[in-house]
Amino acid sequence: MKSIPLLAASVLVLILSLKARAEVGPAPSPAPTVTPAPIAPAIENPTDLAPRLSEAESKLEIALSSYGLLQKEFDALTENSGKAAEASLSEKNTLAAQVAAAESRIAAAQVEATRANEALATLQRASAQYASDLATARALIRQLQGTNTIIVTENYQLKTRLAGIATSAVSPTPPAVSPSEKSHLVAAGDSLARISQRYYGTANRWQDIYLANPDKIGLDGVLRLGTQLRIP
Repeated sequence: MKSIPLLAASVLVLILSLKARAEVGPAPSPAPTVTPAPIAPAIENPTDLAPRLSEAESKLEIALSSYGLLQKEFDALTENSGKAAEASLSEKNTLAAQVAAAESRIAAAQVEATRANEALATLQRASAQYASDLATARALIRQLQGTNTIIVTENYQLKTRLAGIATSAVSPTPPAVSPSEKSHLVAAGDSLARISQRYYGTANRWQDIYLANPDKIGLDGVLRLGTQLRIP
């Protein structure tokens, strides 16, 4: 871009030189001297310089026109380059802000995930402890039920022995079976408490039914379907 003004200046200097030479008239006669006068250089005919001058002016106009177009194109490219640089910088800043925001959200999510994992671990430990306590409680309940059943059985046996001793002391004849004694066929959904409620009007006499059928009811008190129970 910088060589175009130099070219235009050179062409302009050439045109001015040609014009100056075209305007020069015939040289004056030299004064007579002893020494011979030097031979004056031949001057070109002004009519011969006109086409060259016109051609030089045409080239100068073309060069100046090309320079103007190139200068406008250069200015446009410079302006577009500046705008592109500004847009690129703005986009870069926007992307940097978005990346920073995303990193912040990721960090917050990681913190929440850590808290959730800690809470889950705490719940799992509590659940395991609860399951252990529940198993211990169930084992204790079964143990207490077994102990209670044994105590009830021993109490019934003791009462039976005492009654037998008292009866044998009063009369040697065996006691007659009570005509009010009934029987019950175990059906689905039956339990000692329900059977007691049905025949005695209260669920608290289930032990009497249990003690009257020690060979038909297990220590766990579970009734088997189709079992014939004595109702004393």
